[in-house]
Amino acid sequence: MQPLLQGLAGSTPVRRLADLLLQRFSLARVHRIDAIDAAASQRATLLRLVRRASRTRFGREHDFLRIRCVADYQERVPVRSYEAFWSEFWRPVFPDLTDTTWPGSIPYFARSSGTTSGNTKYIPVSREMLASNRSAALTTLALFRTANPGASLFTGRIFFLGGSTDLHEVGGALAGDLSGIAVEKFPLCFGPTHFHQSISPSAGTGTGKSSAWQLKALTCPSRR
Repeated sequence: MQPLLQGLAGSTPVRRLADLLLQRFSLARVHRIDAIDAAASQRATLLRLVRRASRTRFGREHDFLRIRCVADYQERVPVRSYEAFWSEFWRPVFPDLTDTTWPGSIPYFARSSGTTSGNTKYIPVSREMLASNRSAALTTLALFRTANPGASLFTGRIFFLGGSTDLHEVGGALAGDLSGIAVEKFPLCFGPTHFHQSISPSAGTGTGKSSAWQLKALTCPSRR
């Protein structure tokens, strides 16, 4: 089924239709963005996230149910470093962070190189965060398409150079570079026009799984 879908998605008529639909989508999305009150939207987003996390351990300890405005949040939630967050909330239950700082289980951890403290950092990546990242990516495409109306994204080629796609299992979750996690969830429809060192962690070897940026830069041009 997957090869059939990829073949259909890679056909020229379907790609041209996708470009036309993307153009219309982009104009509508940018028009909506231009009409947004940015400050009001940020306040609404904060309060929505607070309500969503109100029954987590973090939400209970910071009285999220009584937060009604930005000032309430600032009063109840102090600024913390990653190390403080890790030692107080995540390390005692790692890697099972269910209902700790976000409701539900955490399927992924974005792993940093530990450049500031010397220790690898594990950043929880929830399903809602991945969905938000996909929405932001669509907005980025819409802004680009509106600024460059002659560009043909789906009938051309897309080059994506990210971090390592090699994800490791950590207590039932997967951990690795955030860009590798993004590739793991990359939409199937992009496959035929998407040039990446590997389209998924299970399919790729060599540069796709490498974390050496110099190697990627030297190798990718020869694989066009």
